[in-house]
Amino acid sequence: ERREAERKEAERKEAERREAQRREAERREAERREAERQEAEKKELEKKEAERQRAAAQTEALRQEQAKKQMEMKEAQAAAASQPQPKAQQTSGEADVGIELVTESGLHAVHAIVRNGPAFLTQSIAVGDQVESVNGQSVSGLSTDEVAALLRGANGTSV
Repeated sequence: ERREAERKEAERKEAERREAQRREAERREAERREAERQEAEKKELEKKEAERQRAAAQTEALRQEQAKKQMEMKEAQAAAASQPQPKAQQTSGEADVGIELVTESGLHAVHAIVRNGPAFLTQSIAVGDQVESVNGQSVSGLSTDEVAALLRGANGTSV
């Protein structure tokens, strides 16, 4: 009877030991999974931060590029304004819009704006703007004089 009690006690202790080992293995597995989850979360956060920084850098580069273009445009306008300005042409009831054109590689662009001319007063045209059409008519293939002629019209009319 005593041996039977000792055997049962030994079996109970062995069962407790196995249960403790099982719980310890489960605890370690849970810790391992949690560490993996945290590592994956950390990598995801690092990836998002890197993407955010790339986007911020791109935004800053675009902002700087726009600021540079605005500065260049202001400098070009200032340079054009400091040059002697031709008078807006007006003959026999006709006038032009008050711009000087240049043509390069078939593209017509505003080279200067006549001070106090219609374009200057409305501020609707800037130095560097390209003239692609006049009153819906394409200017592609036209000479500078032909484009200038299209831009002339009766006083007070829109172009």
